[in-house]
Amino acid sequence: MAAMMVAARQGRELQRYSASTGGRIVVGCIPYRVRDEAARREALEEAGVRGETGPSLGRWCYQSRRYEATYEGYMFPLRVTDELERWPEMSGRGRTWVTVQDAMDRCPHLWMREALQRFADRVADAAL
Repeated sequence: MAAMMVAARQGRELQRYSASTGGRIVVGCIPYRVRDEAARREALEEAGVRGETGPSLGRWCYQSRRYEATYEGYMFPLRVTDELERWPEMSGRGRTWVTVQDAMDRCPHLWMREALQRFADRVADAAL
């Protein structure tokens, strides 16, 4: 594991917004390891992992829980190649490797559970 520290982008002025919905654009990755099993910057900032992204698992539009806005979400698989010992959001976020089913059981968002299911289906198809 590399001992690298990067600064997290924080603040509303740094967020990106959708031209079609006017809401914030949210992007994430589903980190996975080949031996056991969410884009790259988010994975690095939030989970302290780096890797190679695969083709998009899809696009979802959903309502914000705090604001009267529709957000646009995209999810990508991320094959983890490096786990950092320190990362920008480590004080507020831990890192735990879980199965796809455990991740689905813990996830409160339907669109993210759908992304996890698409990821699981893609892995299963590749194994055939």
